[in-house]
Amino acid sequence: MRPHVVPLPPIAEFAARCAYEVDEALIWTDLAGSMAWANRRAQALFGYSEAELLGKPVMMLYSAANSPALSKEIVDATLAGGWRGDILNVTKEGVEFPCQMTTTLIRDDAGTPIGIAGVLVDLRRLWGGTTDEAREAAGGRALCAIIGGVEGDAAAEAIAEGTGMDVVGVFDDEGRMAGYRGDPFLREVVARHPFPQTEGALAMELGAKGALQGKAKRGGVVALSVDSKVVAEPAKVFFRAALKILQIST
Repeated sequence: MRPHVVPLPPIAEFAARCAYEVDEALIWTDLAGSMAWANRRAQALFGYSEAELLGKPVMMLYSAANSPALSKEIVDATLAGGWRGDILNVTKEGVEFPCQMTTTLIRDDAGTPIGIAGVLVDLRRLWGGTTDEAREAAGGRALCAIIGGVEGDAAAEAIAEGTGMDVVGVFDDEGRMAGYRGDPFLREVVARHPFPQTEGALAMELGAKGALQGKAKRGGVVALSVDSKVVAEPAKVFFRAALKILQIST
């Protein structure tokens, strides 16, 4: 039996309802960054009512832990057409959390900019697949730390916490070790294998049973697990998210 076809309401009404009900946070601002509208998910995500958001600067949702350089990049790219990347946001209660944000400059039929639309995806949703709330919370703190701009050993520590890997090395674009977390006796061994290397060779040399490696925005990361034979999918998801965010200094 064919499904019963339900006619759609007028397109403007339908579009407005979709924007309000869609299960990602959607916020509209004027060109100066004052909020003009926020959908159901945005209100729930940040903990504000619609009345508390309207007319307020969207920067009230933006964590001070983000770098000034990132703030300028977002504004410049948005006014030029749009921006996509990962940032730290903050709720009404002061809880920081990572989001993937996409901004779009909205124009009228004549091509004149009239406002900005922002879509925010709560990156904590990427940590599904596990019921271990403590592990999820640790991953959240680690990813937030990476977005906040930590470098060197702190970046390696954050990745290790988020993935559960025992040894993590981060390398700059020239192959120099820029950070390390793990057994201090293994540090020199990892340093001799600048990224990109074959993770299998390094894993064999160190006796690891699982490995991850990848290219970050500026550099590379290798992570090794000593205890487990299979790297769990949540760890791989976190690792991929971290690589998109991490900018390793050269």
